[in-house]
Amino acid sequence: LGNDFLCITSNTCIDKSNLCKIMCPNPLDNHLLCSTVLLQPDCSLYLNMICMDGECVEKSDICNRDHDCYYGEDEYMCDRSILKQQDSIKIPYRSLKESMVKNMYQNIDLPKFPISSNSISNSIIQEKTLMITPEIISTSSNISYYCNRGVGIFLHNKSISCFCPPFYYGDKCQYYSDRFSIILHLNLSQSAYKESTNYTILLKLLVLFLYENQTLDIHEYHVRPAFEMISFKKKIGYFLYSRSKQLLQNKIKRYFNRSNIIDEHPYSIRIQIYELNINIKPKLIAIWKYLIYFDYLPSYRLTKVLRLIQLNNIKNPCSSNPCNSNQECYPLMNQISNYICLCSNNLTGKNCLDTNQMCIEGFCALNALCKPDYRNILNGNEMPYCICPLNQYGRRCNLFHDKCLSNPCKNNGICLISSKPDQFSCKCSSQFYGDLCELQTQAVTLSLNESVYHEGAVIQYFHINFFSLDLLLTHQDVFRHLPNILSYFYMTKTAPDIIIVKLYSNNEMKLYL
Repeated sequence: LGNDFLCITSNTCIDKSNLCKIMCPNPLDNHLLCSTVLLQPDCSLYLNMICMDGECVEKSDICNRDHDCYYGEDEYMCDRSILKQQDSIKIPYRSLKESMVKNMYQNIDLPKFPISSNSISNSIIQEKTLMITPEIISTSSNISYYCNRGVGIFLHNKSISCFCPPFYYGDKCQYYSDRFSIILHLNLSQSAYKESTNYTILLKLLVLFLYENQTLDIHEYHVRPAFEMISFKKKIGYFLYSRSKQLLQNKIKRYFNRSNIIDEHPYSIRIQIYELNINIKPKLIAIWKYLIYFDYLPSYRLTKVLRLIQLNNIKNPCSSNPCNSNQECYPLMNQISNYICLCSNNLTGKNCLDTNQMCIEGFCALNALCKPDYRNILNGNEMPYCICPLNQYGRRCNLFHDKCLSNPCKNNGICLISSKPDQFSCKCSSQFYGDLCELQTQAVTLSLNESVYHEGAVIQYFHINFFSLDLLLTHQDVFRHLPNILSYFYMTKTAPDIIIVKLYSNNEMKLYL
């Protein structure tokens, strides 16, 4: 340990002061450290230096910026602070090499796209670059570290322009963006989909980030109810606060007004769920709305379980028709006694009195919903937002593509269209599994030769954890009356270790192993 030398073969240590005076029991261990000492017995290891080729260098020649050793090792590991105090030049050997590497100009030769752009005149290029005002710096700068967490690109005038990731901004990507993340889980246990076997139905979760009910950003997630009831997946994303001049000024005012922070909450998240089917207009079925209480923090996380429940007319706050004729009323799932009025399709403005001309003229394709105010206020909301049916894609839902037409699922698997045109999923029968139902499952068959009276039965299949000796339930079936033959198809490498049969009758239970 420390500065001592370890003889590897004998696993013994030699004190630093005795290096190459006391040798290791095995001569092979001495070779790496003391081979040059053995070749130059007259060169003192402690007063002088022995180069890798066996030459002896005087102590006064060590760290003097002259390469007395052929490979320059007499200038390695030198104390730069001492050198700077002793030398008015202040350019030690290692810093010279480091500076040379940093100052080397790296030319990135990127081809122009499209190809025709190669013929653009220099005058046009100069005119376009007038709008770009990056910092002009010397070509000796190190581009790899200039942009911090971003990517630096050399421009034609040898300046560097920084491309920042979403979480950073600034001319050198040196500042953090204020943001918040979301984690959502859709709970369907109390919904109409809890026992759904229709695998073609897809739910679209539209998550809108709002400032005073105006859309700043929007994310989409998709859930297939028949799969979600078996194995759910959390939806994770993030939103960035706008750095527009108006919103930055409003944020500064809130910092210095405590009552404003407590009483007013201009930022919110609205989650809308649509049911998607093939060639049918999407149907809005539920809405949640959450205020962002901590928008003054640079980072914040919103985690919610979205419980989709069925409402009757007594609980439904929209039963009294509180919205005007141009609006549609929806109860808020997280505030069951409250409701929200949303503009009908193609309508916008205060009280939804304005008709969007682009929607009327068919900006969104047939069977798609046209939402004028959902795009983004930072981009001017110039174009509507289209919500597509299941088999239509694209910004305007005018692309039709069915990945399942080629029948990619094998062994009678059911092909299900996805929310993306290049994706699909397969619903396999119990005998097969895999992305394309291409793998055959193994089966355990249980034959019951004797009949025992029972009013109900449960069959449970377990694996054994041989470390903790716990029983791990992998599958179970419930029967009113047991069949004579039972089959369980499993996708694990090994069959269940234990099968337990529970028979119930007259408030009693009998176990069979």
